[in-house]
Amino acid sequence: MSKSVSHRLILALLPLFLGILFVFLIKSNLFENYVVLGHFHVDLIALCLLISCILSLCFVIIILTQSKKKSDQDRKIAHEREIQSLERQRFMYRLDHEMKNPLTTIRLGITNLQDRQVNDPDETETLNRIGYQAQRLQTLVEDMRRLADLDEASMDIEDNSLADILEEAVTQSRSLPGRDQSSVQLTVQEVPWPLAPIRGDRDLLVIAFRNLIENALKFSESSGQIEVRATEDNHRILVEVADSGRGIPPEDLQYIGTELYRAKNAQDQPGSGLGLAMVKRIVELHHGRIEINSRLGQGTVARVVLPMKVS
Repeated sequence: MSKSVSHRLILALLPLFLGILFVFLIKSNLFENYVVLGHFHVDLIALCLLISCILSLCFVIIILTQSKKKSDQDRKIAHEREIQSLERQRFMYRLDHEMKNPLTTIRLGITNLQDRQVNDPDETETLNRIGYQAQRLQTLVEDMRRLADLDEASMDIEDNSLADILEEAVTQSRSLPGRDQSSVQLTVQEVPWPLAPIRGDRDLLVIAFRNLIENALKFSESSGQIEVRATEDNHRILVEVADSGRGIPPEDLQYIGTELYRAKNAQDQPGSGLGLAMVKRIVELHHGRIEINSRLGQGTVARVVLPMKVS
């Protein structure tokens, strides 16, 4: 039973408590024990207890009925969401299965054509474009299935060092072409105390933070600076990935993290629009949240808030 329902039940018993108080006052001879109504002598103690019991009982019945309705609605909503999730997962499996063979055939055909001696530059360029789009489509399907597969049951939960996770994410992100060792600066709180362990799936957390860092690198100039900062705040872990890139248009901010959505000024960069959706899902599976703040032409800060494991 929720605290809200418990508090309301206590208030529902207030008439009964007042009735008992009134009986105590009658017993203390502050009021008459009986009142005359016409030809009848009414016992005030019995009348008071009867009325207060009836009122409290009515209030309790109303509260429990409302609580049951709300509980039934919550269960119905949860059941509908579970059905939608299963249907979406089945659709992703089906899509992956149906697309895998045609895409493999297309890519093999393109490879065979590229292996031939082609003297026409236009034909070579066309084959390269087709191959790139086929690879992009295959990556999109794989990412959509991976996103559909994310759930708590598939997570490998353990205590992890956030510093190690961020270092691995930064190392993997630095492998992007054209990025030197100074492109990403990592700062993890050490004083006045180091960060507490974080409980979660290490591999998924690495994927989430790597996606954020790679996004920051992708939409920044090659000379731009990326900062990754991890601190503790009131039993929460805050991880910020900040860049000095192109920023996000204000009208696009509310849709960031929506599957397949890409900001208007991001169309010139390769991507599927699933990266941030995957980050959001991973963070939510760890009972956290992600916030995006951005100024067009100045940069973006992606802030991940996660619960801290208290020793």
